[in-house]
Amino acid sequence: MPTTRLPLITFWRIAPFTRLLLPLLAGILAGQYLGAGISFWNNALAISTLFFLLSSLLSFRRPILFGLAVSGWLFTLGGLLLLQKDSSLQPGFIGKQYQEGHLITATLLEDPVPKPRSWKSEARIALFDTTTQKWKPLQGKILLYFAKDSLNPPPPIGAQIAFTKSLQPIKNTGNPAGFDYARFSARKDIYYQVYLTGKEYVPSDSGGAEGLQKIMQNARKGLLHTLTKYIPDPKTRGLAAALLTGYRDDMDKELSLEYAGTGVAHIIAISGLHLGLIQGGLLLLLLPLTKLKQGKKIRGALVIVLLWIFALLTGGSPSVLRAALMFSLILLGDIIQRKGNGYNSLSASAFLLLLFNPNLLWDVGFQLSYAAVLSILVFYPAICQWFSWPRLWMHKIWQIMAVTLAAQILTLPIVLYYFQQFPVYFLLANMVAVPLSTIILYLLLLLGFMFWWWAPVAKVLGVFCSWLIGGMNQFIHWIHQLPMSRVEDIYLPLEDAFLLMGLILLIGVWLFHRRPAFFIAALAVGLLFLGQRFQKNTENRNRSELIVYHVPGNSAIDIMANNKYWFWGDSACQQPGMLRKLHLTPYRTQCQADSGGMVSAASGHFYQWAIGGKKLLILDKALDLQTLEPIETDILLIATNLRDKPEKILAKVRCQVVVADAKLP
Repeated sequence: MPTTRLPLITFWRIAPFTRLLLPLLAGILAGQYLGAGISFWNNALAISTLFFLLSSLLSFRRPILFGLAVSGWLFTLGGLLLLQKDSSLQPGFIGKQYQEGHLITATLLEDPVPKPRSWKSEARIALFDTTTQKWKPLQGKILLYFAKDSLNPPPPIGAQIAFTKSLQPIKNTGNPAGFDYARFSARKDIYYQVYLTGKEYVPSDSGGAEGLQKIMQNARKGLLHTLTKYIPDPKTRGLAAALLTGYRDDMDKELSLEYAGTGVAHIIAISGLHLGLIQGGLLLLLLPLTKLKQGKKIRGALVIVLLWIFALLTGGSPSVLRAALMFSLILLGDIIQRKGNGYNSLSASAFLLLLFNPNLLWDVGFQLSYAAVLSILVFYPAICQWFSWPRLWMHKIWQIMAVTLAAQILTLPIVLYYFQQFPVYFLLANMVAVPLSTIILYLLLLLGFMFWWWAPVAKVLGVFCSWLIGGMNQFIHWIHQLPMSRVEDIYLPLEDAFLLMGLILLIGVWLFHRRPAFFIAALAVGLLFLGQRFQKNTENRNRSELIVYHVPGNSAIDIMANNKYWFWGDSACQQPGMLRKLHLTPYRTQCQADSGGMVSAASGHFYQWAIGGKKLLILDKALDLQTLEPIETDILLIATNLRDKPEKILAKVRCQVVVADAKLP
């Protein structure tokens, strides 16, 4: 192991932007969890600004005081920026101004995306204020769902529609440990939704995207049209569209799960890998410009512009923005002949993006992107030196493996926290998928940007792309089907994820420095982590409860005790797939419960068990109340669409609690 100092330790020296990033990060976190209002942060920013101005007069005599003043100002700025981005705190928020029956105009912010039963689009709205007789723009966005109707195609991006149908707040399913869709939407400034048929809205403006937005939209449509023309297979074309444009709505859902389950999901999400390949290709393509007097500067400037055009074309996801900004800073350093380093560029890109939108901090793609790059910067040099290879091609293969291994180190806690699984064969999958996807991406770039107009060449490129993508899909499917290809249902709460991240960093520091203090610290954090896990397991063993899940159109209950669950409900909820994964699996994983089997059913319309000294009675069929004998129970679960009046049922079935599942409207 090398004896050089771990780069992470010298972060403060070699990455000056870290000194700006850390207080901004702390301020954003404080703004989220401190609970103070905007007025508090406004006053805090005013005081910190005054302190900054006073300390600047003594910056040469008291540099530490000046540094604290800058950090304090950035801290308060981070908290204030976060709250100002929160539309729910603003006077013009939808939830404060909107009332049922208001006349609303909605402006579509994107072309509607096809869903199984509807078209979906984001929109900004304004309501008609009867007091002032004027349109009043509201803060916050809504989701529009248009009914699929061949006679009424959905309006395009930029179009305006008017309607009076009531907006519905975005809500979660209510299932324990389920995905917090309401918070996820609020992070994207979306709070309400509405479903519209062709008769429930009218066009209020011809609309249409304007300016740069229109250019990007038309360019993206042109690329997708080219792919449709020359790559006819829908499954193959869906992955090609994801690789080239970041458009994933046409990608096969099962194929997406396979890519995620084998640890190569980064291939189908436009990220730093794609931007790096494009940058390398552009630098090579524009190499003749270096023969000019200012050719290197011109080439660097052109590459920056083209990278940002591609980033905007793909929708500008956080990982793409991170990569584009980081590469731009590196290229800008070359232009002005100031060689930088990866750490400083990484910190600078994060700082600028969080200034623009502090809510990016909670985006999974943002977290994974920065964790992966930081992990590569920290651990790749050391991993690469583990082996010395006699042949150049062997060394290149090991470099790919070293990058893959390094990227996994700091992303591991994030992956376990969000996705609750770990791909066992990620190294094997990346060894084939990364170089193969590199070739495919270059071919798609040639097809989409250079030879789309030349049919003979475009057809050849389309055939090659289809063949290579099909081969890669088959390989990923094979990896996904291997025994023990992934470890699933791993529950890692947020506090444990932080402990695991700290443990990994401390072990890394100890391996580099071999100092006992770091080993002792790593041991302490490791013991604390194990203690947390032991406590959770003890709680789960003592757990005894009944869970009635909300699965639209289906019945599903779990009876949990002693780290096991017994299921009763529709067979569709027990089949592998998205229904079980979205609604039932999260809580089972959180409880670390294994299946105890299906609950055995008695004959008749009633199923009855004793749970923890209480009786549960499940009613899953219509009752003949005239012939039914009175029954007493503690809990009555209605798992069917009953037509009888509640008081008539309760006259026959006497209980303490009545629960209705998703089958009862």
